[in-house]
Amino acid sequence: MLRIWRPALYILMVVAASLAIIPKGHAGVSPNWNPEADLDGSGTIDDFDVLLMQLAYAAIGCPKSPNWNTNADINNDNVVDIMDAVLLGAAYGSTCNPLSPNWDTRADINNDCKVDISDSVILGAAYGSTICPPSPNWNPEADLDGDGDVGMADVIIMRRAYGSQCDP
Repeated sequence: MLRIWRPALYILMVVAASLAIIPKGHAGVSPNWNPEADLDGSGTIDDFDVLLMQLAYAAIGCPKSPNWNTNADINNDNVVDIMDAVLLGAAYGSTCNPLSPNWDTRADINNDCKVDISDSVILGAAYGSTICPPSPNWNPEADLDGDGDVGMADVIIMRRAYGSQCDP
């Protein structure tokens, strides 16, 4: 049944995107930019983000599905569903115009277009937490790699992006 819905999911995202595409390459962040929809952290909502959404579609956070990806759960309701696909489609084609080659949107936890100490503090506060079983300090924004826990892999992503900026 899941395979039947994937083509429909892609069509829905393309239709939503056609209503919201903003040309790339302009100064500043696209008006339809949604950092939560940048699933791969590249600074642009593109086909790679659509692919990640398709791979995680219908996954639930607890009990954690094998295809779970915290990043694909854009609205943070612990289910990757049509609402997340619509949010991704609405942001498709947008960019934050990264100014640094090491930019990773996922590491900009507080969405201020820079990866700095404030993002590290948020990550540190959630370190060791899991989506399932739910930890009291769980923060889905700090699960940078999308695997359902905040651990060393997330710290490595933060470290690589530390000091980078996008064009606000």
